[in-house]
Amino acid sequence: MFEDQTDLQALAQKGYAFTVVNINIAYRRPAVMNDVLIVESAIHHIGRRSAVMRQTMKRKGNKAAVVAEADVTFVFLDTRQQKSALLEGELLAYLQNV
Repeated sequence: MFEDQTDLQALAQKGYAFTVVNINIAYRRPAVMNDVLIVESAIHHIGRRSAVMRQTMKRKGNKAAVVAEADVTFVFLDTRQQKSALLEGELLAYLQNV
């Protein structure tokens, strides 16, 4: 989602790195070899220092067949200070527009 909708290199030049800190996955149905999966992603929640992206994986051609759902918690690491950045100003606006 982020690679498609933003310039991650530009964020890196500003001193930020997209960093996953937790993933919770609920497996609903098996996916087997040669299944083609569609991954739908959207921002679910934005906090002060972290946000959650919700992802739903479905079999291509059978939109009702949810294979898995995941909540991916992430931060923007301030690479200069080596800590998570507050999600305000430019970073907050970025997340609200993804």
